[in-house]
Amino acid sequence: MVTKTGSSDPVFPQPPSANQKFFDTAAMSDPLDVAGQNALDLVQRAAGTSKESTKRAISIVNELTLKLRSANNRIHELEVKLAHSQERAERAERWFRTISDELQRQFLELPDNPPEQAQRNYIRMASSRAERNENRFEGFERGNSE
Repeated sequence: MVTKTGSSDPVFPQPPSANQKFFDTAAMSDPLDVAGQNALDLVQRAAGTSKESTKRAISIVNELTLKLRSANNRIHELEVKLAHSQERAERAERWFRTISDELQRQFLELPDNPPEQAQRNYIRMASSRAERNENRFEGFERGNSE
């Protein structure tokens, strides 16, 4: 019991404050004090370990959050590029259909030409293209033989 002067009853000593330890070995002769001090030491050690673990976990969470944000940004960029590429592919397909339809209309389905005439026009166009390619090849051979 504590008196008004601040001294304690010798039978019931005061426990140390939260930041204070018993350093006096004579004061620690009572097994209750030793057990109490050991318990406080364990609590403080556990609190320190818990704080370190919490700091480490927060650091890992922050790092992973940054990586996740970066991955989400990259996914968004790739989705934008994908949409752009899909749109270009669709436009290319439309152009291909338009050109194909025009070729068919111009060379194969002329209303005033019978089907045989359209076929001859197509063969003539293909043979003139082949002749041009042969001329290019011959010019290439002449250039290499010199």
